[in-house]
Amino acid sequence: MSDPFTSLKSEFDEAVAAAALFFNNGHNKALRVEVPTIALEFTDGLYIGKDPEGILFYNAIDDFKMTKHDGTPVTHHYTVLTSVVGDKTYCTVEYRRDSDTDCYAKFLAEDSTGAVAGASMANYSSTGSWPKLILGSSIATVEKESANQTITIYADAIGKVGVWTAPSGVLNHKGFTVTGNLYFKNIGQVGNGIYANYNDDRIVFYQDDWTGTDFTAYFIPLESELETLNMEPASTQTFTGVAWSNQ
Repeated sequence: MSDPFTSLKSEFDEAVAAAALFFNNGHNKALRVEVPTIALEFTDGLYIGKDPEGILFYNAIDDFKMTKHDGTPVTHHYTVLTSVVGDKTYCTVEYRRDSDTDCYAKFLAEDSTGAVAGASMANYSSTGSWPKLILGSSIATVEKESANQTITIYADAIGKVGVWTAPSGVLNHKGFTVTGNLYFKNIGQVGNGIYANYNDDRIVFYQDDWTGTDFTAYFIPLESELETLNMEPASTQTFTGVAWSNQ
């Protein structure tokens, strides 16, 4: 089988960098694909961070619109697929409009961490939307001492500090300092994130628990960061009682 990136280059006119998040917290499955070059993100209602980085292939930017020329809404369907070529595993997200059988776009990435399998999203289908990608960010640091259960996030650039306590049996005797970026849509809403959905490669803050459909902020470690948040993606934990203050 030929290289899947090469195959899609011949199938579509445009190709831009994108990043996806495949998420399953036991109650909801979610997909988010962020495409900064065309200032769009795809979401099915739950906004998270990002896992595999890859390429979004498409033909026309108008295909991403949420309404037709006459104002009627467009339903955007997606299907998540996996494939193995040689010794590499790839994930593909196919996008279709309404009842169309042909794809108007495909996201392709090498899934070296098993993100799709970890979220149990192989062959998963649902619907979503393409809102404009509007995010602010601040460099931030997440810290925990091994001798206690307190976790703290410092976002000095925006003057915010968040603190919560891991329950007994979670991250016991683990200590770490992890630097990354805290992303947010509205700086005034950051402090409303009293729930922290946490795994090894991101922390998502919600105003509601897992039933919430939008984030107040999310933290992604820097790619150059050697230390981790000490919890595997398959062991996602939701912490409650996050308290924010201004520095």
